[in-house]
Amino acid sequence: YSAAGRDADALAAYRESSAVFARIGQAEHPYALAALGNTASVLSRLGQHAEALPLAMSAFEISRRVSGDEAATTLSKAVQLLRVG
Repeated sequence: YSAAGRDADALAAYRESSAVFARIGQAEHPYALAALGNTASVLSRLGQHAEALPLAMSAFEISRRVSGDEAATTLSKAVQLLRVG
């Protein structure tokens, strides 16, 4: 959805993905962090920066703690954070 410019649909899908990962106890899984970071990216594109920034920061901090500072996932989340912030 996101690549097609369907931000509302993308946002709904990313939020649902995050909820599923949380529900099954996998909120720190790399795919869960991808959904969280992508939620922040879409929110930022929609001009909802106040809501986007904490999500991007959370995805970055969790990835850093779980995967380490130099992991590809962490670097990806750092880029998202910079774009959102």
